[in-house]
Amino acid sequence: MTSKVKREVKITYRGWPGHYCEGHKCVFHLNTLLECKTRRYVVSTVGNILRDRLDTRSELNYQALDFNTRYYETMIFGVKRDGVYWDARADRQVYTDDDLPWCVETLDHESDVRAQEVHEANVAWVKGKLERGEKLR
Repeated sequence: MTSKVKREVKITYRGWPGHYCEGHKCVFHLNTLLECKTRRYVVSTVGNILRDRLDTRSELNYQALDFNTRYYETMIFGVKRDGVYWDARADRQVYTDDDLPWCVETLDHESDVRAQEVHEANVAWVKGKLERGEKLR
């Protein structure tokens, strides 16, 4: 059962990749921490991996995150304390039960914009759940 009281959610945008083993190679990354009382989650978006850091001009220099099916992905995680930061905990991925976008499968001049929109949609979803006191699984 959820409460009708709207809870305050603190949102912090951070500047490092929140997930993905080759996140350090991603030109595009967003990492957003959402906090509500003692509950915390990270929404992480990565993508647009450079094969060769010296050449950023060629579209051929970018690779997909997997087997050529997506260039960007967004995931939601529970967190762990890492020094002074709350960071994504890979073994605590949250799966949405809504028809929420989570990836961008193309690479063109609008891909970063679409990845930002996907990230913001996931942030809004987590924020809404936290405000309503709902559980995230």
